[in-house]
Amino acid sequence: MFVEQDKAQVRIYQRWSALNDGVICMKHAALDGVEVPVDQAFKFEGFSLKGPGDTSLGAPLAIESDCHCNLSFIAVHPDGRRQAMDLETPRMLSNPYRGRLNPTSLVTLNDRTRARIVLGDGHTYATMRQTTPSTIEIIVNRRVVARASATGEEVTSITIAQGYEAQGIEKLIRDSVRHSARREWLR
Repeated sequence: MFVEQDKAQVRIYQRWSALNDGVICMKHAALDGVEVPVDQAFKFEGFSLKGPGDTSLGAPLAIESDCHCNLSFIAVHPDGRRQAMDLETPRMLSNPYRGRLNPTSLVTLNDRTRARIVLGDGHTYATMRQTTPSTIEIIVNRRVVARASATGEEVTSITIAQGYEAQGIEKLIRDSVRHSARREWLR
């Protein structure tokens, strides 16, 4: 939602930050530090964005998916004095889909698979990749949160980082390994 500023004594600006929780969003590095009035949109690759994760003005999901950016707000007084405002970016801007997605249930593995997936909470985006024909990893924010080894259609070992146990990762890996091995038999 844009704020009408024509009646205000203080001008409010929003500042884009490509750094959030120690993670730099390389996708939006060009926007880092850019300030615009809160009643205007940021411009990026020819698209308008109200803030990180926003697609309401026509930006494609590819531009906003897996974004780690955030906004800060600055009040500029008539005398030019700048004052940081303690406001939080609305939660809806952190997820371009604005709601829960269906978690990924199966990925076909082919010894070099790299796939974008949605974890069990319906909000967390991750990458599933095979580092070797028998090793599968799940990566969230450049951090390996699960690693599994497989032989044939059996998962021989699996390690899941604390906090990700309830995300359906184990079932996703086991189902993907089983499906992919059976698919190979059909060839």
